[in-house]
Amino acid sequence: ERDVTVTSPGLEINFVKLTTVLFAFVLLCSATEALSAERVLIHITHNFKENDGPVCVAFNAAWEALRQEHEVEIFFDQEATYGIKQWEPGKTDLGLYPLPDRIKDLMSEVFGVEAASLPSDYQVYLKFLHDQGARITANGFWNALTQVEEQIKDRKNILPFVEPLTLAEFLEHRQAASIYLKF
Repeated sequence: ERDVTVTSPGLEINFVKLTTVLFAFVLLCSATEALSAERVLIHITHNFKENDGPVCVAFNAAWEALRQEHEVEIFFDQEATYGIKQWEPGKTDLGLYPLPDRIKDLMSEVFGVEAASLPSDYQVYLKFLHDQGARITANGFWNALTQVEEQIKDRKNILPFVEPLTLAEFLEHRQAASIYLKF
């Protein structure tokens, strides 16, 4: 078990402590009576290789929202889209990072499942969320601009269950969401 702390001028982030606090928040939220199903849009902009904390928290929030029977969409935007790019068939940057034991222990406690049954890495976790009903989308304009794909709607180089959106479609999805979380 490793305690990861990232520092930059004027900022110190301890990801284990941050994750613990966020899990406590999720527990508090799940302890309250669920309202009618909401449409939850989780907007991820961080590159996982540079900052794994926001993606980890976003995936956990998505799972909790699915458990509360909300409609969930995870939208990969900007630098986050590199995490869903396949550099080899079926292999992405998300797949390079296993879920740390401490996070699995917390997830086991929060979600009531055995730690051994949890996803092995973040690519498997994303597929699990998709299989649980989350819609996974990405900024197709960004993918074309950065040459991840040739065209905005192409799906040649991203995970097959990811739906590329035009900018107009993203705005429609954002407007339709009753809960918006940006990570």
